Amino acid sequence: MPLDHMLTIVRQRKLKSYGHTTGYRKWKQKKRWEDNIREWTGLELRNTLRKAEDIEEWKAMVRRPSAAPRRIPNLSDRVLGEVEKGKVDTSELDPCDLISCHNGGKCKLQSGHPYCQCSDGFSGYRCETCEIISRNPCDCLKCENGGACESPDDRPRCRCPTGWMGTYCEIRDTRDPCDDYKCKNRGKCKVIDGSPKCVCKDGYYGRRCQNDYCGGCSKNERCMKSDIVCVRPPCPQYQCKPKDPCKTFICQNGGRCTVYKGVTQCVCPRDYKGLYCQKKKNPCKHFGCKNGGRCKAIGGRPSCICPSGYTGKRCKRDLCGGCKKKEKCVFNGTYECQNRGRA
Repeated sequence: MPLDHMLTIVRQRKLKSYGHTTGYRKWKQKKRWEDNIREWTGLELRNTLRKAEDIEEWKAMVRRPSAAPRRIPNLSDRVLGEVEKGKVDTSELDPCDLISCHNGGKCKLQSGHPYCQCSDGFSGYRCETCEIISRNPCDCLKCENGGACESPDDRPRCRCPTGWMGTYCEIRDTRDPCDDYKCKNRGKCKVIDGSPKCVCKDGYYGRRCQNDYCGGCSKNERCMKSDIVCVRPPCPQYQCKPKDPCKTFICQNGGRCTVYKGVTQCVCPRDYKGLYCQKKKNPCKHFGCKNGGRCKAIGGRPSCICPSGYTGKRCKRDLCGGCKKKEKCVFNGTYECQNRGRA
């Protein structure tokens, strides 16, 4: 690509990203558009030209902390947030806290100002420019904080350990590891030894709880412990059940479906019973009326119809004033006790 054309691309993209390319003051040019390429990107002009060939790489570059014009140039990400919030006075900081050196570079002071002393094969304001000629792309990228370089597409990048992020794994990741770690089938994410792990519900397994022991349930089903009465083995330990069992478990006669301890059942109204509230109760079945009284259901409740001479809820009380066990109360003009054997 011709150099003039590449310069045009850089100028256009810089204008789009930062909003200006040049400025004038009192008829004197304040800054040429090329002058602050290094200030905004942390790269030399020749390396910026190379990155400008790929629009995606350019976008990634200008999103880096060193590329944002509103931030303090080359300020270390470790202290940048505190400085921007006004919580840290930069005059009280070690000057080397304000600069991040990459690829094995070391921060040094010259006349009180920090700069990066780069290791062999690297240059640039932050030692970000690789000058090594090698067949291994990872020779041009030194990962920090335990990160490991990989280059599956011949482009080196750092695979950062848990708790770190950034091009060089130089930024501490304070996010909850479970924020972007989604568990399926109602599994719960927990941080174990610094890494997110899925704790699966009974019936499910896998890294994200994506597998079930039932052999594959539909979207409207869940894999649960089997309640099938097994007669001949092998007996299934799990079976697919509807997520909302009450959609298929129909209660009758005003019954209400509920799931209690994994068991679907109907809560029946007073007058009904059975698995689906399909049977009408006989309230008189266990309601014993005494002294020849007869039970009758009135309003769904049992009631005794007492013979002459008796009264009370169960016809226990006689109107004679207290007959013996072998006597009964009869009315012969007045109530009197008679032997049960008399006619």
